[in-house]
Amino acid sequence: MKLVLACLAVLFLASVLARPGKSKKQSAGDAFEDAGITELLNIQAPTNWLKVKYGSIEVKRGNDIYPGDTIEQPTITFDQADPDTYYAWFLLDPNYNNYSAKDKKPYKASLFALYVNIKNMNINAADALAKYLCPNPRPGTGEHYYVHLLWEQQEKIDVSSCDMPDYETDQRYPFNLTEFISQYNLSDEPAAGNFHTASFPDDLQEVCEEGGYC
Repeated sequence: MKLVLACLAVLFLASVLARPGKSKKQSAGDAFEDAGITELLNIQAPTNWLKVKYGSIEVKRGNDIYPGDTIEQPTITFDQADPDTYYAWFLLDPNYNNYSAKDKKPYKASLFALYVNIKNMNINAADALAKYLCPNPRPGTGEHYYVHLLWEQQEKIDVSSCDMPDYETDQRYPFNLTEFISQYNLSDEPAAGNFHTASFPDDLQEVCEEGGYC
């Protein structure tokens, strides 16, 4: 009888130890580092997650989102936002040409949205330096990261200044994020960030190749 009880005790203990514990959610900083985004953009990683939603679809730590679901501008929420602080929101593809390390070519970012002087997270009342363009991975370039970054401004940016770049014409690519941060005195690191991936749709790839478009 004692032997039976001892065996049952061992089995119970083994089952308890084998139960998977609650997985620890990855921090924003670790996720950005692991994805290589900090290296691509030459920035520090954000410490907070930025809430980004395309309708009912939420951007979550590098999840894949079909390009057709990102046509409309997303909603952005940052619960820790200071109501007295101005923010800048960037949407970037940090490696627009999708070069790999073996290509030995410099990574160049493309700007898909830039809104400054955001207060109370009201994008509609902000100044659009680069109006939202939906992510559009090109045929044959594989998977792309689309990175949302929220930066604190030290002061309101004068968008009427004559030396303000014209991002609505030809200055979205290549976009130098660190240069902009320095020029307009943004904080040392992003207040929050998030990112998702997207590729040229498979259902269009074959049509594209057959038509000789890619």
